[in-house]
Amino acid sequence: DLRFITAWIGLSACCVTSARNDQTVPNFLPLVQRLTEFDSNKRYYQLLWQQYSGPVKELIKNPYVFAPYWEAQRAADSKDNQWRPAFEQSSVAALNCLSRQRVPELVAIVFDRLYVLQNQLIQGGATYQGRVNRSQVSHGAAMAEALLAVTIDIMLEHADEHWGDLIYPVSDSY
Repeated sequence: DLRFITAWIGLSACCVTSARNDQTVPNFLPLVQRLTEFDSNKRYYQLLWQQYSGPVKELIKNPYVFAPYWEAQRAADSKDNQWRPAFEQSSVAALNCLSRQRVPELVAIVFDRLYVLQNQLIQGGATYQGRVNRSQVSHGAAMAEALLAVTIDIMLEHADEHWGDLIYPVSDSY
């Protein structure tokens, strides 16, 4: 749990800027598109296709890390399965992205799923070291750490780029 949480904090520091701070669910795609433009060695693709292909497929096919599933559960009629077509469509799209090397879209979908997992851990939907969701937490931790390393590498290699304004920048008054 702590591995995932600390890796997610690092990803958040890289990815969540004031430009996206007003959204409930961050839109990772614009930043991921920029990052992949600078990823000349295709590190994101190698990471998600070669190193974590199985865990990525597991994450994509898991409804418990799909935000609309939980929105439907909180709805007045929680037996409503209106989330299912969106889930199936998202899963097919993600698997197509994986097989067709559409890296920005795939990374954004993985980030979206990891964001839901982060919410479960941070906001009390999962218990610390609980027995439920262990596979997605351990795989999510490994993927988040690897995604963080690639993201930081790309940002450092292109430090002259403006990656967005920090939500909580260092202030002279501290």
